[in-house]
Amino acid sequence: MNLGFTEKIDNKPNFFVEKIWKGLVANELSDISTYQNYRFDYNEKFNRDWDDIEWEDCREKRHTIREFWKNKTTGLKANKQWQAGNLIHPVIGNRSPNHFQFAPAIPCTGLQMFETNNRFGHASFEVLIDGGIFAQLHYGHDEDVNAEGLYQLAINDGFETLEGFVNYFPNFKGQIIHWTNNRY
Repeated sequence: MNLGFTEKIDNKPNFFVEKIWKGLVANELSDISTYQNYRFDYNEKFNRDWDDIEWEDCREKRHTIREFWKNKTTGLKANKQWQAGNLIHPVIGNRSPNHFQFAPAIPCTGLQMFETNNRFGHASFEVLIDGGIFAQLHYGHDEDVNAEGLYQLAINDGFETLEGFVNYFPNFKGQIIHWTNNRY
């Protein structure tokens, strides 16, 4: 099943393609030779290299977070399409003439429910995973809960900063789609 990724957030390169590849190689889900073949194919199709970041500076993207889609019949939000064992076909330009699968199909290793809440006029930010509190940030008062874990979650989702992650997911309900054994 296709899983679409963007190459930019707020009009800036996000390096998701490279970060996903770094995670695939680091977790032995693929190898550097296969990476080079996909990179060559990308260059052939688009007549340019994908947004380049030095391999040693690139962090791994180990999962993605997706919002529940709204069922047109019931109006309820659900996401039943992803299940452990499904094959993920990572693509950019999904449903467009620029559709390109940038890595081999990889198995979905698991899902976790994910929710964020900005509270009290953005005075705090809370993340729930599988229904339990994973982390809380309190801006200017109280003590943060698991801020380091939240930072690692943001990095593993491909963000460069915790601030970028918090701004991208201010009040959100969805799920983490995993392709490694990493869990929270």
